[in-house]
Amino acid sequence: MQDCEIRIAARLFCLYCQNIRPAALSSMLFPFDWLNGYLAKRILQAMSKHTINLFISHAWKYSSHYETLHGWIFNSNWRSGQASLSFKDYSIPKDDPVHTNGTDKQLKEAIDVRLSKCNVILVVTGVYSTYSKWIKKEVELAQQYDKAILSVTPHGAKRTSAIVTGAATKSVGWTKKSVVDGIWKLHRGISNRPKHQ
Repeated sequence: MQDCEIRIAARLFCLYCQNIRPAALSSMLFPFDWLNGYLAKRILQAMSKHTINLFISHAWKYSSHYETLHGWIFNSNWRSGQASLSFKDYSIPKDDPVHTNGTDKQLKEAIDVRLSKCNVILVVTGVYSTYSKWIKKEVELAQQYDKAILSVTPHGAKRTSAIVTGAATKSVGWTKKSVVDGIWKLHRGISNRPKHQ
């Protein structure tokens, strides 16, 4: 079975019997013992694997914030309970030619395409975000697409960007765990603020 077929089977199976314990799952599938364990394992894996598409909004002048967030998220294996979390980065890399050779219109179109594919947008609340035209545009586009915005306040920041904090669906502090927990909660639809209208 292909992964997509397993995910569909897992969802249908969950709808059919939501109160079945995982231990009882294998005995319900097929009468072949060797196949039971394999299918049960694959279905449980599919049910607990989550891919989350992310866009980290940033100013290259303050690239250390981006690099720290990127390292925290993408250089570790993450789990939440039984859920395995897999993150995909849709941020525009520094070496992308659109940064150096592209026009403002091309950069906006590239950002637009990438943001549209994301589940969660991360924005550092450093005061510089208020003065970055691209961070403002990214926040506006995220709101147009009704994307969840996670604002991350740098450690020791005395001032933050009102533009970012005002647009944020959820706000977290500058720790690896709080950032990943915030992403996971937003992906699951849990926030500490109402969604954007």
